[in-house]
Amino acid sequence: MFAMFFIYFYFIFLQFLNCTVAYRTMCIRRLDYFSFLTTIFIAIAKQKKTCRFYASPFEY
Repeated sequence: MFAMFFIYFYFIFLQFLNCTVAYRTMCIRRLDYFSFLTTIFIAIAKQKKTCRFYASPFEY
């Protein structure tokens, strides 16, 4: 189960790295497909104060 979440989060992280100014809209469209995973990640990160740094990009 942890491996599945790690693969999903790693895919989301690669999508953030692939974001450029030209392909920003396409990248956001891909990230919206994984929005339910990001919300789970925010919930986990807010419960663990050590992971607060990783939740900061999603809070804006």
